[in-house]
Amino acid sequence: MKLGWILLLGFGLTAGWWGLRKPPQLSKPAGQGAIDKAKADILKFGWHVVAVRGQGGPGFLFTIGLWKSYKHPEILLFAPSEDPSGALKPFTALVKRVAAGEILKSGEVLGKAFKDHDGAVRDVLPQWFPSFLGTAGGVYGNWDFPVVQLYWPDKAGRFPWQSGFDPRLFSLQPVLYQDNLILAGVGSDEIQQIVETQGPRILEASIADLVVRLGDGAKGDLIEDWRWRVGPKAELIQLTVFGDFFIKTPDGHIHWLDTGSDVYEDIAMDEASWRRAICDHPEVFFHASALLHARSLKYLPKKGEVYDWIQSPLLGGKETVDNLQLLSAPVGISSSGRTAQSVREGKKPALETGPEDKTVYVVVINDEKQYSMWPMEQPIPAGWKSAGKTGTKQECLDFIKTVWTDLRPESLRQKRREEEPHQP
Repeated sequence: MKLGWILLLGFGLTAGWWGLRKPPQLSKPAGQGAIDKAKADILKFGWHVVAVRGQGGPGFLFTIGLWKSYKHPEILLFAPSEDPSGALKPFTALVKRVAAGEILKSGEVLGKAFKDHDGAVRDVLPQWFPSFLGTAGGVYGNWDFPVVQLYWPDKAGRFPWQSGFDPRLFSLQPVLYQDNLILAGVGSDEIQQIVETQGPRILEASIADLVVRLGDGAKGDLIEDWRWRVGPKAELIQLTVFGDFFIKTPDGHIHWLDTGSDVYEDIAMDEASWRRAICDHPEVFFHASALLHARSLKYLPKKGEVYDWIQSPLLGGKETVDNLQLLSAPVGISSSGRTAQSVREGKKPALETGPEDKTVYVVVINDEKQYSMWPMEQPIPAGWKSAGKTGTKQECLDFIKTVWTDLRPESLRQKRREEEPHQP
């Protein structure tokens, strides 16, 4: 399977499906010859570039000497191919600009970094230095130097932390400003090495950051509106922050249920292979770009809440931050289950079907400027107030369609307004 995107950002590198699912090859400890060569280049030119070829995954490039010679952070760039040599020309051109006095600042957009495409710059957390900058550590004799990572965009101009980023490209350039091992996109091999040196708690903390803690009783209740899909004997073992399920079936296999898209897949034979799967594919199981975007906005769920799609992907909604709302886990999961079941059975959503409803409704609005309707004879629920419209169900629905043109919660709208001037 090909992407159909043959020339990627002017690198002249093919990006086939073969290279889109495997994390990068790690930088091995440097030999003395490589260290001596780097030191000689730094003395002569002020800097040195290391190219690391991938093995079934992306290669990468990084500098040594910019910090020593110019007090500028070293630069790291992942290539969209095993062979990073195609990225060497634009990379060295950028390094020369830095040597001439240009400064790359974390958070900025770098215009025309890749021919006609912009780049984005983010700091690299020191915890990732040993994994990807082995020769630099050998040259400096320590890890006491800063590093920035240069990112290339997808075809639509988005970067990995922007919702809507092409998920097929997520594993090609790890997001090394991120401390969550899974969301960083480094893959299970690197995570396993970290676990071996730092202990299993670091991975457990990353998983805990991406799931909702539930009591045993709550697990059974949450899955009920999806029993039609997963079967009577399926057991919920984890609920993600997006309200998706990891399910264990009687044969011991672990399945993944994407509640927004009604995708149900057998992904692992046991817990060990399940951990490998989620470490290798955060863009799939945790909607990584949308989650990183939401977190950058500080649009965060409270206890017992999950992210919920305003318009379900099953009904054409996009997996972007502008299609997110926060709901209590039971409400969001029950709603998605009933919607998916109706779609699978070929029915319209319940709101638009059923016998003629002669009930008089009142349109209500909450603090997030979201609208709904409520039977006139019943007390309006806490957190809602009348929007000044009453009538039949259809009259209220028509009114809501007229006034509620932006379905995003008000808090998210405000955060997005604040974000716009600073976005790459």
